[in-house]
Amino acid sequence: MVTDRQPSAMRVLTFINWLGRGGVETALLRCLPHLRARGVEVDVCCQGARRELDADFERCGCRILRIRKCAVPLETAWRLGRELRAGRWDLLHSRMGATSGGAVLAAARCGLPAVVSVHNGPAATLPAWAARPGLAAVRRAWLGWHRRLIDRHARMIVGHSAANLDAFAPGWRSDPARHRVVVNGVEPPGPGPDREECRRLLGLEPGRLAVLHVGSFKPQKNHAGLLAAFARVRESEPGALLLLAGAGPERGERYARRAVRAMGLDGAVRFEGPLAGLRAHYLAADVLLAPSTLEGFGNALAEAQAAGLPAVASDIPAHRESVAPGAQRFLFPLPDYARAAELVLEQARAARAGRNPWVAEAGEHVRAHFTVERMAGELADIYGEVAG
Repeated sequence: MVTDRQPSAMRVLTFINWLGRGGVETALLRCLPHLRARGVEVDVCCQGARRELDADFERCGCRILRIRKCAVPLETAWRLGRELRAGRWDLLHSRMGATSGGAVLAAARCGLPAVVSVHNGPAATLPAWAARPGLAAVRRAWLGWHRRLIDRHARMIVGHSAANLDAFAPGWRSDPARHRVVVNGVEPPGPGPDREECRRLLGLEPGRLAVLHVGSFKPQKNHAGLLAAFARVRESEPGALLLLAGAGPERGERYARRAVRAMGLDGAVRFEGPLAGLRAHYLAADVLLAPSTLEGFGNALAEAQAAGLPAVASDIPAHRESVAPGAQRFLFPLPDYARAAELVLEQARAARAGRNPWVAEAGEHVRAHFTVERMAGELADIYGEVAG
């Protein structure tokens, strides 16, 4: 564990749900050494039990606090406020997005400036309440309560894509002093086995088309659309294999497994589970397919481009920000899964023929715009500005 804290460093407490292996948490973990190099020490306050990345954060020198999760912003403010008064932080950074009301209220009561990160567009859970209008109205009122607290107490609102801010604060461009875009940083694959060795390690036969999907089993990842597109790919490539890399929620994974059986795709879909690293999958696969209905930022798309993996994705605002201009013709309109299958096959044929110049362009685009160093530097600048 790193313990040699810099006496003069700025100290930031990040408030987050938990440290699972998600895009938000992984991006933050990658930033920690670069933030430290910029004189920023980060601690984390979670609302859940230990998860996969706790030990990694601790090895980077983070102190991890825990408070009980509560739906009432006033109680969250009270519980978090006790920790803030006991510590010596210069700033609170809430990564709870639209539900950051309690966190920013706690910071205000303790005299600390607060930054709020918005990682999604519209509140990702609201579509699930569409069939229950009464409860949906209660939830909208609850989110409105959070929003009023955020508007009153947050010094800065950071969108991790412009699409996030467009959905959360449509007029944000007229108030640049209070709103910033800091897109997530990704890392290219490090040293290790080459593509052929990675395919062998994953048990992929030579010549077999391998389609990769990376993402948790949440409704916005659109596994139903993913399977519909893949079934059409199989009509032209009967031996094609779909690799599903990701975990939880358990209910979503059960749904996906039932759908695979119902579509007769048992031998054609492989559930890879949660993975500590995706290097082998990005190098071994032939195409990444990402049909999400909602994203904050296309982390998997950016990582695939960095690894030289061709990608096909839904044409949503966040994906347009994460895909290189020359590769945006491989974005398809939802719910046109026939078009998605055509693009997957086009990417595969171009790769086999060695005629996919957009892949190299996409890699350069990621290295120019989506580095972890850039992300950490922009966050450090925001912290310095907000904390004065």
